[in-house]
Amino acid sequence: PPGKGGPAAAPRSKAQASALIGPKLRPLFWSVIAFGTRFPKEKTVWNEIDTGAVTKLAELEECFKAMEPVAIAGKAGARTAAADPETRFKKILDPARSQRIAISFRSLPQPKELKRLLNSFTGDPTQISLGAEQVQMLVAEMPTPDMIESMRKAERERRGVPWDRPEQYLREIASVPHFEARLRAWGFLAGLSEATGDSAARVEKVRQGLHAVQTSPALKAFLTTALAVGNRMNAGSTRGGAEGFALESLVKFDDVKTGPPQRRSLLHYVVFCFHRDFPKLAGALQQELAAVAGAKTVCLKEAVKEAEGVLEHGTTALQAVGSVAKRLKPDAPTRALMVEAIYPAVKRGVERAKRAIDEIKEVEEAYKRCAQYFGMRPGAATCLEFFVLWDNFLTVVAGYQGLDLASW
Repeated sequence: PPGKGGPAAAPRSKAQASALIGPKLRPLFWSVIAFGTRFPKEKTVWNEIDTGAVTKLAELEECFKAMEPVAIAGKAGARTAAADPETRFKKILDPARSQRIAISFRSLPQPKELKRLLNSFTGDPTQISLGAEQVQMLVAEMPTPDMIESMRKAERERRGVPWDRPEQYLREIASVPHFEARLRAWGFLAGLSEATGDSAARVEKVRQGLHAVQTSPALKAFLTTALAVGNRMNAGSTRGGAEGFALESLVKFDDVKTGPPQRRSLLHYVVFCFHRDFPKLAGALQQELAAVAGAKTVCLKEAVKEAEGVLEHGTTALQAVGSVAKRLKPDAPTRALMVEAIYPAVKRGVERAKRAIDEIKEVEEAYKRCAQYFGMRPGAATCLEFFVLWDNFLTVVAGYQGLDLASW
């Protein structure tokens, strides 16, 4: 969605729907980027994408044909079952809270991965892979006993219907024993760990991550494949004919499934095409983007706050030492210590703190340029959210790369 949620979606009229060649396929609800004079395509990765490199999509048309709508009997003018979202997902949250959780949890790992992390947490700060703000979001939205009971009731009444994404998170969290105590402990230790982190090391992690995503040939090849597949899926609709798509839409490919019994994912198919059309690059994707794992642990906002706190303490100390040094007489026993040793040391520390702040701000500007390169609007996502999106994508793709891709 536009604004905080991600890049602006392209406003398309029905007259602008892309041409449909071949059978109509299941829709992919991605967010299309609207390029124009105010937001030119030339400075983004999408200007380097050529979907003509994706040779054929015959399997796509066979496996992802649109389902025939089935009318709901007994009601005049009733909507089709395929078009009614209430028949596709279980929901127990009110719309406002559902939307808030969907936006807030966007930077988190997938629901089952979050459950695994929470289950494996032992209290060791070195095990923490989420930032303090992310864990505090989880604490603020923890499922209540009433919500858990409502979810259990819905599962009994609507067996086989999947949960909507916000409820998926809450259901996975609620299935972890003592989840409230674990989350509160996790949040405390995450904050403690980040507060004692090294600023220079965090800045370097972000720099390496930015360099990796902007220079990876394998990633550009994957985006080429995904854009071609997504446009074929949405051919004949206003979502087709896209020149680029929002990064958060990458995980939406995993929500589109083939029919039973296999229920294979559209993202699985993209991985298959990626390996088929770019065999030399496919095996390099994870290696080329290895720096993402380190960058996704860094919160630049927290780094700036900590560095500014250090500078404030250092400035106060420098003023205090300087004041004492000025009052000391030339023959005072402690004058040499205060003037020649302590004061210069504190001053060097203050300068180091200032440089640390400057370095963080420099990498923040580098991130803004990188986000724009991928077609993101200013402020659409923080640097942390940006790399978590990439990490979630790599985790899912790695799972499909380990499967039998020849089965398509």
